[in-house]
Amino acid sequence: MDTETERRFLVGDLSIVRGAQWQLLTQAYVFTADSYAIRVRLVQEQIEFSADVLDRAAFLTGKGPDFGFGTARKREEYEVSVSPLWARQVIDRAGNVVTKRRYHVLMNEAWDVDEFLGENEGLCIAELEGGDQVGNVPLPPWASRDISKDPRFDNDQLAVRPWSTWPDEERQQAYG
Repeated sequence: MDTETERRFLVGDLSIVRGAQWQLLTQAYVFTADSYAIRVRLVQEQIEFSADVLDRAAFLTGKGPDFGFGTARKREEYEVSVSPLWARQVIDRAGNVVTKRRYHVLMNEAWDVDEFLGENEGLCIAELEGGDQVGNVPLPPWASRDISKDPRFDNDQLAVRPWSTWPDEERQQAYG
């Protein structure tokens, strides 16, 4: 079985991504039900000294529900490479899409920090993937809350119920 073990945190201080390289990820969710999700992801990289991006890779991914214990989240995940052209065609036809800039930040551990765009603009989530040891990572100083077990922040859920549609009170409570 292929598994993914992760911890996720809301980022309250975006200065941690200042100067970091990023990729643009566009993800279409073609199926979501009962914590299962199938998505198509297009990965684009920024062209140096430009605001433009270039297609680099694309993937078809299936994920299952959380079966982890404690603070870490553990899910089955299966992924295969697909043509970026095919991925773009699926994304263009999909109704549930998430777009985000993913920064790779090294701070004791290798973090993926996602700055959401579009209907999820204003939301920023840091993710740490690895083995069972990620369950012992304390809340980083730049994070406001551990959301590892909060399904509202799953990308497939944000595609269906974007951050911009959440009531102000719910967004404020999320950041604590």
